[in-house]
Amino acid sequence: MFPIKVVAKSSLYQDLAITVEYSKISKALINAILMGKLQVEIKGEIKAKILFGLLEISTPFTSTYSLG
Repeated sequence: MFPIKVVAKSSLYQDLAITVEYSKISKALINAILMGKLQVEIKGEIKAKILFGLLEISTPFTSTYSLG
């Protein structure tokens, strides 16, 4: 994954494409959509280097999407 730079006193919104490679996941998603209930949860960690790269910080995140 490529690094994203955010300059001081600014903010940045970045879209990220995620590729899921798992056997039978497509069939499970299709069945969930046809049944009308779907919940997708993505968990990860955001890492940043601050103070000219001298200090690394990180925080976990969770994003959930529900349908039905």
